[in-house]
Amino acid sequence: MKGIASKTKKRRTAVIAVTVALALGGGTLTQAALAGNGQSEVFSAKPAPPIQPKPPEDPNLAPATRAGALSIMSDDSPALRWFENYDMQRFTYQKSPADRAILRRPFNQEAERVKEWTDTAGKVAYNYRELAKLLRASSAPGGHQDIDEFRKLMADWYDDEAAVYEELIKPRPPARTREDLDEQLLAVKNRAASLKDNYKALNAMDIELRQKYRVHLNKNEDPLTKYVTGVDEQKK
Repeated sequence: MKGIASKTKKRRTAVIAVTVALALGGGTLTQAALAGNGQSEVFSAKPAPPIQPKPPEDPNLAPATRAGALSIMSDDSPALRWFENYDMQRFTYQKSPADRAILRRPFNQEAERVKEWTDTAGKVAYNYRELAKLLRASSAPGGHQDIDEFRKLMADWYDDEAAVYEELIKPRPPARTREDLDEQLLAVKNRAASLKDNYKALNAMDIELRQKYRVHLNKNEDPLTKYVTGVDEQKK
């Protein structure tokens, strides 16, 4: 009887040990011990290698975990805030659809159309001068020399574009010959063509900078953004 009681006591002790181990999350270790597996795989495992510190990131560049280049939902950064402010200024002072239509339609020898064209050209020139002033008064984020260079070049471009419109509408003595008039018009046309080519280079610079700093395209002009927001559908 004494032997049976001893065995019963040992079994109860074993059951209690297993119950406590399971409650503490040691089910696997307990089962291995009861099965006589010897060393535990957990305690015999090699220690984990030390965690290597992350290399320092360039503060001027967006980290790799941020949204992709030209993504609509770009992550916040000094470059993003500068470009969004720049895009809003351009949207505020750019030609309206009505302005573009008036400047492109033929005069058809109608005095009213000539006056509308002159008034619109004057308004566009004024807006471009104001935009150039805003760009010159602004400042690029610290350490972003390439954005600062772009800012200055765009300010020059808007001033030059305004000068073309001002040249077309300013009072001048009538040309003495048709050849003189053609020569004056050709000079203005060549300046406009040069500015158009210059704008293509600046636009390429714009996109390159947005890619570098992971900034979305101008949301007011981006076709995908217009599609997502329904702007194109509203214009139809």
